Amino acid sequence: MLALSHNKHVLVEKPMALNRRDAADMVSLAKSKGLFLMEAMWTRFFPAIRHVRSLLADGAIGDVHAVHADMGFAFPSSADRIWKRDLGGGGLLDIGIYPLAFVSMVFPHEIPVQVHTVGSLSDDGVDVFAVVTLQYPRHRYGTIQYSCLADFREEVTILGSKGRLVIDAPAHTPTRVRVDRGTGDAELFEFALPKPAVSASAFNFGGSVGLSYEAAAVTRAILHDRATECAEYPLSESLFLAGLMDTIRRDLGVVYDADFTPSYL
Repeated sequence: MLALSHNKHVLVEKPMALNRRDAADMVSLAKSKGLFLMEAMWTRFFPAIRHVRSLLADGAIGDVHAVHADMGFAFPSSADRIWKRDLGGGGLLDIGIYPLAFVSMVFPHEIPVQVHTVGSLSDDGVDVFAVVTLQYPRHRYGTIQYSCLADFREEVTILGSKGRLVIDAPAHTPTRVRVDRGTGDAELFEFALPKPAVSASAFNFGGSVGLSYEAAAVTRAILHDRATECAEYPLSESLFLAGLMDTIRRDLGVVYDADFTPSYL
């Protein structure tokens, strides 16, 4: 909010806010000033994901009926961003947002008719794990699960009337996509990560060189297209997911101080 109020374009780490209200305030301010704003869902800009969206749009696996996505890490007790409630801790906002974003990518612009959540909280009141089922019209659904206690394989499986599509692990930095139409010969699509500009560069997380895809898209949007958001991950989707996570948090019983007073005040 401070950067926007000083007329700066903003690419903000996900989640862009602790709740939908604060996210909506950010979007409103950016729009009123004609500034670029995007939540940094970097996965959307990987070539593998662009190819997945193209395959789905072309009906490669027919009508999509189900999506399964997961993400889990055995976080150490020293990971304060996960375990401290006053820092907005918990698994949902840190890692659960990834599988949720896969479901919303496959079922774009659609609101689930029902959301079912089971999970548990730590002694400090943050979510340790959850399993969420999203029911959509016409007998379609998505299931996501996340955990702060165990390392998950982290694949995404999309099931259609004519086959299935799998985004191989790690799905949030994908380089391999498989399409199986039940004919015995699955198609494999591979997308190598770019070479780091400096060979000795060190990154905090695996696949971080893939941030260059997002950086290039944002640069192009601001400098070339004069756009205020990116179509790959529009602000409307950020607001949808923020509201969905509010619902999931409510079902789990996770409450932040920012739910009562905006976190930017």
